[in-house]
Amino acid sequence: MNKGYRVIGLTHRATPNIRTSCDGVSAGADCFVQTRRTFITGVFQEGALESLRGKMNYYDGIEARLIRVLVFLRDTQDTSGGWGSYLSPSNCNGTRNATAPCSIVWEKLIVAGHSQGAGHAAVIARDHTVDTVVMLAGPTDHRGKTIFPSYTLSGGLATPAGGGNYRGLVHTDEEFYTAATTHWGPDRLNAGSHGHTTSNTTENCYSATRPNVPAHSCVVTNDMFYGIWESFWPWPPGLPVAFRRGAPKPCLSIARPCPRTCEGGPA
Repeated sequence: MNKGYRVIGLTHRATPNIRTSCDGVSAGADCFVQTRRTFITGVFQEGALESLRGKMNYYDGIEARLIRVLVFLRDTQDTSGGWGSYLSPSNCNGTRNATAPCSIVWEKLIVAGHSQGAGHAAVIARDHTVDTVVMLAGPTDHRGKTIFPSYTLSGGLATPAGGGNYRGLVHTDEEFYTAATTHWGPDRLNAGSHGHTTSNTTENCYSATRPNVPAHSCVVTNDMFYGIWESFWPWPPGLPVAFRRGAPKPCLSIARPCPRTCEGGPA
């Protein structure tokens, strides 16, 4: 935020666990990406986990929840903050059931996520052109130990691979290190030098009794990584270092799941 970015931390539905559920022998090859698209759009996608059929509420979807919070910020909470610039058309007033439905101006957004949220961020960038994708301890998706879903392959990405478009941080001791770095690889998202790894064992990055959980979470909780985090959000072009307001794009964080149902009414 000290670089002028507007930040939204969006709660969202996060159950069932996509990696473990789609790893089952009965799940189809498209399970990972279609289940993520179901969570993102709020609309069941064929090939997603069958347990979501008829059970996914549109207003629990990431897109609907983002539109609703942007409309609220624009019209009520921060009327001078320029939040309407992330919505189209300019006179829109809500989600699909509104009198003037809004679309998200994805190309102005940096999309970030941790763990399962990292995979959501990658799929959003597959389907939409965004400014930057930040993936912390993810994407985690894999089958067995050697099969990784194809949604991160460079072909077909709306947000092109490489060029600093995809950035990440993962701990070498954690369960999903191989999955994350494979998805960041040169034939996939091509994070290159923007894909950071750490073997730090100080503070909350390692526990002899629970080695994976702290390593998985410390990349978002331990401020020793501040310098790396800062590199994920560069100074916006043309924004003086001393300037602290009015950056041209916000960061959408999709790292946080809903503690209970996110269900809401029409808007």
